Order: sequence, then structure tokens, then C-alpha cells
Amino acid sequence: MHHSSSPGSSKKHSYTPQKSITPKRIRTLYPMKHSPASFSANDNTTSSNPEDDDTTIVNEKTTTCTQYTTEQMATERIRITKTFDNKDVHHAPVTVVLKGPTESEDNLTILVESPLFNDPKDPGGLPGQPFDTIWEYEVVEVFLLNDQDNYLEVILSPHGQHYVLIQGGYRNKLKVEMPIEYTTTKEESRWSGKAIIPGSYLPPKVTKWNVYAMHGTGEARQFESLHGDINGKHEKPDFHDLSLFGPIDMGRILPNNWSLEYSSDEWRDYL
Repeated sequence: MHHSSSPGSSKKHSYTPQKSITPKRIRTLYPMKHSPASFSANDNTTSSNPEDDDTTIVNEKTTTCTQYTTEQMATERIRITKTFDNKDVHHAPVTVVLKGPTESEDNLTILVESPLFNDPKDPGGLPGQPFDTIWEYEVVEVFLLNDQDNYLEVILSPHGQHYVLIQGGYRNKLKVEMPIEYTTTKEESRWSGKAIIPGSYLPPKVTKWNVYAMHGTGEARQFESLHGDINGKHEKPDFHDLSLFGPIDMGRILPNNWSLEYSSDEWRDYL
């Protein structure tokens, strides 16, 4: 829901927002009670090997250790090779990496590497700031869900804008325009992004996730998905169908999310 800026030359353009990610512009909506979700199994799984390289494919999962070092604990890498309706993607796949915290902080880092389609164009919002309707443009979206249907949604644009919100049940917005630290780098035909998400933005005990990528306009708009609609349930893509989400070991990536001491100012009023 945003436009992308023209790629220009192969010279890199970097956007760096203010360093502070203190939640100061969060819009709060209303709380809602919700019941546990029931999920249908999805065959797509992801690679979790921290040493993964570009040969990673979406339909593999590797777990090689029971006691994790900091390096092993910190990484989950996937590539999106299918559309939402389970057709092959015919371009270099979008890659998304989740990295866990350092010893001194409790943040989740999301790294994106993707082709730059520049379709739609850059919507013109300030880089590093929330942009409403960004999902209508060229974006990558990451959803992180727990078993009570609480989820974090992170929407990232190649042009530096973002939109982050938490939801308590299907499309039930609780807080929107949540601030993050987000930077992007663009080349002529590719872009990369780095988003630093406070750990407290995640609902407690995340168990499932999904990742989406969108570009194009009108009938040519493309909807790509890590865990898609393999059974033909939807006539149109619904990224908020929580039954399609696949498993993730968030306790390995962000251990505090599964800690008995986990607390969150963002979620306190809704749990």
C-alpha cells in the first residue's frame, strides 16, 4: 500500500532514521478477549541453520543441536519461492532472516534481501517512519503469532517506510504505527533492509509465523508467501488467515519471549 522510489543508478542509497526506538507515537485502539486458535498443518517449513547460505530452500528445516550457542540461537533464514496460491515464483526469491538479541539487549532483528521491482513507485513518506497504507505498495511483511491468536505484524518497504502493529485476534488492531529502527539500501535491481524490533513488541510465547512479499499493481499484483494457501481455500489472498501459518522456534531465537519472567508494556492490557 505504498509506492516505491525509482531505482536510479547502481549507486547505493542508504536511509538512516533516528536511533531512538522508544515507543512514543504508538496509537492505541481497544483491548479484546480472545480464545486459543486451532491451526491446520502446512507442509512448508523453514531452514533454521545459522550457517545457511543461498542454497537454502523453503521446504527444508534443519535443527542440529539441543544446547544452542549464541550464534546458533540467533538465526532463522527463509526464502519465499511460492505465491500465495502455491505457484512457483519466477524471479530471484525474497530472503528474510531473523536474528536474536545480543547479550546487552532484547531486540529481534529482521533482515530482508529482495529484488527491487519499483512497482508501485516510492509512496514518498519519510524513510524510517510509519506510513499508513504502505501495504498497498511494494513490501515484505513478517507476522509472528502465539497460540492465543495474538500477533505482531511488521511491514517493510524498500524505500525506508514501515508500518508495525499488534493484533489481538483476526484483524483486531490493538496498537498501530509502533516505532522501530529501520534502514534500507537500494541498488538498481535489488534492495536490503534491516529492522530492529523491541522484544516486548512480540506477544508472549510465539509459536507460528508467516512471511509475505508483494509488488505490482492491479491485475498484475503479485502476492508471495512462505506458508500459502495450498488447498485453494481463498479466492483472494488473505494474509491474516492464521490457520496457514507455520511453526517457528522463537524460544531459540529470542529466549526471553518464552521466559517465565517475560513482560511487555505493549501487551500488558490485552493478555
